[in-house]
Amino acid sequence: MAHSLDQKDRVRNDFVFARRSLKDAAKRGGVPLSTARNWKRSARNNGDDWEAARKNAALAGLPHDLLIEKLVSDYIPFHTQVLEALKVNEKDLSPEKQAAALASLASTFDKMMGAASKGSPKLSELAVATTTLQRFGDFLLQKDVEAASIFVKYITEFGQELEVSHG
Repeated sequence: MAHSLDQKDRVRNDFVFARRSLKDAAKRGGVPLSTARNWKRSARNNGDDWEAARKNAALAGLPHDLLIEKLVSDYIPFHTQVLEALKVNEKDLSPEKQAAALASLASTFDKMMGAASKGSPKLSELAVATTTLQRFGDFLLQKDVEAASIFVKYITEFGQELEVSHG
């Protein structure tokens, strides 16, 4: 049986925006669950990922400060993971490659915190503190690469302390 585009849109909207289960969305749309699953899979294969849209819709519904906090808190573990990988692989990387990786990571972090701090005064204080640390890290990279390597060992832990005291 052919289903209408309206039914498909209703199922998608119920799943994505109303956050109903796919089973409930299918039922409300008057289609079998298997049809809804096929639509969802087909949409994903064509660039419309219902799961991603659902997550984005949930984020868009958050108050501004919570949205910014969520985005930053999602970024921090990634940043920490990269720093940890640099520490683990420090013997495999030349000081110059370590410096380049740190500079790139610091730049990304600075941009993330700068954008977040514009939208949240609470994060602004943290951004000032982290920018100061990043500038000190850049200074060490220019003056003493070995000292910069030691700096990397301790900055992650200290960054967590900053987050607690300024968060």
